[in-house]
Amino acid sequence: MADPGPDSDRPLGRRETKKLHTRQTIRREAFRLFDEQGYASTTIEQIAAAAQVSVSTYFRYFPAKESVLLADDLSTVLLATLSAQPPQMTALAAFRTAVHEAYDHMTADEWELEKIRQRLIYSLPELQGALRDEYHSLVGGISEAMAQRLTRGSHELEIRVFSGAVVGAIMALGNRGPFSLDNVDAAMDFLESGLGLG
Repeated sequence: MADPGPDSDRPLGRRETKKLHTRQTIRREAFRLFDEQGYASTTIEQIAAAAQVSVSTYFRYFPAKESVLLADDLSTVLLATLSAQPPQMTALAAFRTAVHEAYDHMTADEWELEKIRQRLIYSLPELQGALRDEYHSLVGGISEAMAQRLTRGSHELEIRVFSGAVVGAIMALGNRGPFSLDNVDAAMDFLESGLGLG
């Protein structure tokens, strides 16, 4: 499937457009500096200077240095689209559809930043602990979204196991190379097949 392109159905006001531009500029410059000189050697002051904003402006968008990488816009959209999937759809079909809709929701610029973010976040040993925390939080978010669409409890065993399974698949995909919708579809197909390895 092709990468998502600009979303013309998402008009923004002038203020929102400026804030989005500032946020993306900060992230783009941070990612460039992380690539060029390493994560540990890059300071918030350097990121702010490269993005032509003040340090206080940086902190209005991101509370810490690692936040510029850990901020996961894709998951936010994913959870919203997942909870909106019809209850008659199977759990895996709902999750697969939500992932596709989340990607379609992203602009071309957001998608490019997301690909860079994923490459960096999986390659930096300093962020692996924080990344595990993010995945744990995502299990909870998916559980809540699935429970909402099915009118069930988010702590029910089946809900938690399902959420853990799909997040585990995402983790495996992220650790093996570039994240793509084709890989997500392949992982969902494998889960749907019953995890048969024989």
